[in-house]
Amino acid sequence: MRSLVPMVACVCLSGVLAGCGGSQSEAKEPDESAESSKASEKSEKSEAKEAKAEKEDMGDDEDKGDKGGDGKKGDKKDKGDKDEASGMPKVQRTAKDIITAKDVLFVFSFTQSEAYQAAEKKCGEKAKDDPKKKADCMSKASDQFDLDGITFEEIDGKWTWLTMRRKGNTLVTIHKIPVEFADDKEKSIKIKTLGPDKGTKPMAHVPKELVIDVPAETAISITDPKNGKMVYEAKMGLKGDAKR
Repeated sequence: MRSLVPMVACVCLSGVLAGCGGSQSEAKEPDESAESSKASEKSEKSEAKEAKAEKEDMGDDEDKGDKGGDGKKGDKKDKGDKDEASGMPKVQRTAKDIITAKDVLFVFSFTQSEAYQAAEKKCGEKAKDDPKKKADCMSKASDQFDLDGITFEEIDGKWTWLTMRRKGNTLVTIHKIPVEFADDKEKSIKIKTLGPDKGTKPMAHVPKELVIDVPAETAISITDPKNGKMVYEAKMGLKGDAKR
């Protein structure tokens, strides 16, 4: 009997050990698909986060572009001051630069002046539905104005206001007045007269000063007390045959 006890104990112990070993061999291995799914999900989240950060960075760059290099709003001066075609800085011309341009004569335009608008209204009321009568009326209104041209030249070291009128194939200077410029701006300039009119047909009363509006390089205008705004168009190549 004594000899059986140790044997039974050994058998039981062996069975227990065998049972434990069996449990370990049957333990489930890690689920590779689950791990792969988690890794993929993590990667997608990381990519989404990076994409969001990149988008925010791009937004910041655009804001800086709108506001200027230092991020301050409204700093677009550099872009606005450059010519789009050449990329070079734009040349800022003042009113004086335009009216004193070489070989440019500003010729009076009746049709663009306020005198034309006044005549059209008056002649329309008189002629009513008669086109010929209106045309004759407008022609008479136009004849009241000479197609004079004005220009500014430096003569004997002084700026001079010249008014020229065509006589045959020649331009004759009818007004010749020394002037100085003041309040030179982009769209207007003030002219101050410095002496008497030395032209062939001197003015009876020379204005002490007048303002010339320069809305564009192709035209200028002067407001006359009697006739309102008088427009002059820029013409090239007409001053060569002028008598000063």
